[in-house]
Amino acid sequence: MGVGKTTVGQALGQALKLPFLDLDHVVVEQESCSIEMLFSERGERAFRDAEKNALNRVLSGAPCVLSCGGGTPCQPGLMQQLNDWGHTIFLNAPFAVIAERAVDGGRPLWRNRSEALTLYEKRLPVYKKAHIHLDAAQPVSVIVDAAVRCLELRQ
Repeated sequence: MGVGKTTVGQALGQALKLPFLDLDHVVVEQESCSIEMLFSERGERAFRDAEKNALNRVLSGAPCVLSCGGGTPCQPGLMQQLNDWGHTIFLNAPFAVIAERAVDGGRPLWRNRSEALTLYEKRLPVYKKAHIHLDAAQPVSVIVDAAVRCLELRQ
């Protein structure tokens, strides 16, 4: 959370002339309720199940640039599934940058700084399995340019 997945994803989709999908929006559409409501009324497990179902739908569809929630690749088998589907990009930023960007409190798993740091450290080894690692503390245009160059090299 807070690394710019949606912002970078939208810009990368434009650069690659591919549709952009935000998995959270796919979940909201599929479940007909907000992520916050899904968490509060049905719990994290229900959200993760809905997220996995939405991901499977997206991965079986047309090529796109997909932004996943921070917990998506951490579900068993999903990072491998994403890597098998296409080119994965890890937007890496120091925890201090992420914390500064996520202070809005609107993140369901952002309870306090200590919990967020623990979650970050737990997820980091999974994120590092992505094909491409980019510095998310850079301006969006720099990140997108780097992503396009890396993707061209992987072709």
